[in-house]
Amino acid sequence: ERRFRALIENGLDSISLLAADGSLIWESPAVFRTLDYAPDQFLGQDIFKLMHPDDLDWTRNLFAEIVQEPGSRQRGVFRLQHSSGTWRWVEAVVTNLLDEPSVNAIVVNYRDITERKQAEETLLRNESILAQAEKMAHLGAWEIEVQNPENPDASPLRWSDEVYRIFGYEPGS
Repeated sequence: ERRFRALIENGLDSISLLAADGSLIWESPAVFRTLDYAPDQFLGQDIFKLMHPDDLDWTRNLFAEIVQEPGSRQRGVFRLQHSSGTWRWVEAVVTNLLDEPSVNAIVVNYRDITERKQAEETLLRNESILAQAEKMAHLGAWEIEVQNPENPDASPLRWSDEVYRIFGYEPGS
């Protein structure tokens, strides 16, 4: 038991035990580090009240499926509300151990992946900005040519091939 407690109390992953109705039975100390609520603050309450509204329907449906199938396991990524009111992204594995007499609960193992999700969103945003900048660079590229004394009527500007195409001309015309 002391080994088990040492593992649970010092782990990075959070563990919650839920009843079949979604009410909280127990949670590991890591939950308090992740979401910063007082110990046992949500004991006996519907844990779905911490769920982001956009994630609520699909997670409730998934939970209902898991409850119906003993031993089933599902993974998911969703948001939970931190005590500060902000939303934390979590990655979870939910396992139905209701038929296991020593557990008799739905076990939710999860970890905070908020920083990873934010980095992914920043990367996607930057890739989009870079792609737009690249398009604009091709669109507005032009050169100033030195005036040729043999052809004084030649334009000193040369637009990119893309600009010619946009205006319906052959590049270089």
